[in-house]
Amino acid sequence: MGANRAQALLHFVAAAHVLIIEAFEPAASFLVCIRLGDHSAGGLEHRLVNVNRAIQPQGDREDDGRAWTSPYMLARNLCLFTAAAAEAQPIDTVFVNFRDAEGLRQECLAAMRDGFTGKMAIHPNQVAVMNEVFTPSADEIATSQELIQLFADNPDAGALSHRGQMVDKAHVARAERILARARTAGRKG
Repeated sequence: MGANRAQALLHFVAAAHVLIIEAFEPAASFLVCIRLGDHSAGGLEHRLVNVNRAIQPQGDREDDGRAWTSPYMLARNLCLFTAAAAEAQPIDTVFVNFRDAEGLRQECLAAMRDGFTGKMAIHPNQVAVMNEVFTPSADEIATSQELIQLFADNPDAGALSHRGQMVDKAHVARAERILARARTAGRKG
């Protein structure tokens, strides 16, 4: 694949600081790590619909109508890991059935569980559910603050006990990201 083709696969959305992967070819997802250095992206989003153009599957969802099939999960996971490597926010792709609020909620919860920090919307009615799921709760904020303070009070510790669980510096990094998202959303953090 030539440099012009690779460049055409990536579109920088300046206003939102989100890099969108237009994966017309499955191999294009692997180029993102190389090309990301050219942009100052705050987030990275994948467009699974473009996998259709590349492999022309019979469907993109499992029989339950909600879970993605393997090729789509691969593209989604590549976006997640690429965003993490680039220190950008991983943004999950759209949920196309904008009338299925419960399906959207479940997909948002799964995306958040997996490490995504947001989701692309295709309809204004989706925004409230997305904001509710991806905005850190008061408990998440309090837990994050406690965890950061615990390590601030014990700077030489490699691991500590917090709320009955062993935690380490990776947990502190996650807590700091949660508080940053809370501040962005206008919540105390």
